[in-house]
Amino acid sequence: MHFDALHYSVRDLTDAKHIVALQPRDEVILHLDARHMGVGGDDGWMSPVHKEFLLFPGIYRFAYKLKPITNQDDLASIARMKIEGEF
Repeated sequence: MHFDALHYSVRDLTDAKHIVALQPRDEVILHLDARHMGVGGDDGWMSPVHKEFLLFPGIYRFAYKLKPITNQDDLASIARMKIEGEF
C-alpha cells in the first residue's frame, strides 16, 4: 500500500507540465493506493516485471482505519491493530 498527503489533487499533478506550474491548494488531499505493480524486472528498464509481482485484472479489496493519535498513544500497539468486519 502507498499513501501520501499533498496540497495537490491527482488532476493537478497530471495536468502540470512542470513542477513549478503546480499551485498548492489550501486543503490537504489524502491519496491512497492499494497496490503497486513493479516497474521492471532486474534492471528496471529492459526486463519484464517478475511474475510474482504482476497485478492481474480482478476485484481487489482492502480496508484501512484512520485514527487520530496523541503523544500518550502507544504507536506500536496501534500499528498492530486488526480491522474486523466484512469487506
